[in-house]
Amino acid sequence: MKAILLAGMLALAATPALAHSALDATAPEHGAVLAQAPPSIVLTFAKRVRLTRVRMTHDAGNAIDLDLGEQTAFANRFELPLKDMGSGLYRIEWRGLSGDGHAVRRTFAFRVQCFVPDTWELASTLALSLLYLGVLGSIGQVLVRIVFSRETAGLHATMVRQATALAVLALLAAGIGFALTGAAMTGEISGMTDPEMLGLLWQTPVGAALAYRVAGLGLVLLGLRLAGIGLPIAAVGGLLSLWSFSRVGHVTDVGALWLEFLLLLHLAGAALWIGVLSPLHILAGKREDLSLAASLAHRFGRVAAFAVPFLIAAGIVLAWRLLGGVEALLETGYGLTLLAKIGAVACLLAAAAANKYRFVPAMKAGDRRGAVALRRTITVEWAAICLVLLATAALTSLQGAPWDQHAFSLTHNP
Repeated sequence: MKAILLAGMLALAATPALAHSALDATAPEHGAVLAQAPPSIVLTFAKRVRLTRVRMTHDAGNAIDLDLGEQTAFANRFELPLKDMGSGLYRIEWRGLSGDGHAVRRTFAFRVQCFVPDTWELASTLALSLLYLGVLGSIGQVLVRIVFSRETAGLHATMVRQATALAVLALLAAGIGFALTGAAMTGEISGMTDPEMLGLLWQTPVGAALAYRVAGLGLVLLGLRLAGIGLPIAAVGGLLSLWSFSRVGHVTDVGALWLEFLLLLHLAGAALWIGVLSPLHILAGKREDLSLAASLAHRFGRVAAFAVPFLIAAGIVLAWRLLGGVEALLETGYGLTLLAKIGAVACLLAAAAANKYRFVPAMKAGDRRGAVALRRTITVEWAAICLVLLATAALTSLQGAPWDQHAFSLTHNP
């Protein structure tokens, strides 16, 4: 009986103590992992509190008191400037006085991880961006030759040469990228030819993806050399190469087959867009082919009217599944890199809109100036595409997905 009474008294005594320190939320959240240190921290309380001291300790051993400024009155919300001390664990301990006169104290912590890639990782990213360019460019030329056969009939030989060069570029980039991953594993150039490292890598999904790419690009090169059924064979090889990108990366980590299929369609649409630029640029440069250029641009615009919204929607779905929330756009390296990619895509869409609504109608009316302007915007589109591919390579090879930047275990809880 005495034990029961004692337990009851302890429970009653503990209830007010919990109420005194009702911290509703912190920004950053306890356990957050950020790409860079925030300029300030925010403490939000359920009940009014007066802060008396806030101390930040960095795991490098540095400890400083944060400036309370004029925030010395009772309030529910406090925002305090934070000194950037680089990567590491930031532990915040706050002390204060509750409205009912009790001293209160709690801690929370977050981690800053400033990712700095080394030479091999940067080289791998460059190789991956060239791989994207080669695969998307080669299959794009094939798809454009199939879909817009009438307009591109006179460019067949030129498009075959370009698609062949891009497919060879993709094969070289795939092989070099695979070897560079071995170098990144060891941190030395010898890793590029280390049988043990490369053998280990071959047994992972990266090895399977390389096999898909080599087989697919081989079919592309074979199809480009054959008449009749050559283009369909090349298209099948191109789709196999595109599918290889769903075998590795963050989409595979999610484990959803429908998301991998969505990525395949997303890449096929991007390939068609990339593939149409070169023949359109060539046709628009010849006065006698102005009508063909206008027809190709007009027909592609009709396809794009359906494909572009799908590309955007697919990109949003993929980004949402990988990010998990809007806040990750600003709080993770992955999100910040994705914002850079979105900016490049916005430039690409703006150039495409100018083509569709201004320059193509002028070309259809026989205005040569429309063709000149179209060729200029195609140059802008190429620049934007290169930035998009580089950002995509960085997202895939450098930045961890947001779910890899999850909360960590701490001994001090808020």
